[in-house]
Amino acid sequence: MKELLVTSAQTEKRQLILCEELSQPNVRYELFADRTEDSEYPYSFGVSVECGEQEACIADITENSEYARELFERIKLYMVMPSELEYIVEDYLCEKYTV
Repeated sequence: MKELLVTSAQTEKRQLILCEELSQPNVRYELFADRTEDSEYPYSFGVSVECGEQEACIADITENSEYARELFERIKLYMVMPSELEYIVEDYLCEKYTV
């Protein structure tokens, strides 16, 4: 399986919101928030998935905390692997933001 790595800059402005680890398979899911300069939307949410040596991290997905938590729960429910994260996030954003 091809290793996928989607990264964003780690900053001191990043805050871990939720984290869940599954032992079988050995997967770690994280929901995090990055502080923004925008007073109307002070946080931008992202997710990451780690499984063994594979890791995928996508920042700046949404400013909506409810959408971010819903996405995080969906990723955990379907036990998304790092190689699938980009596609799941894209589909979710299309579902939420397309009229």
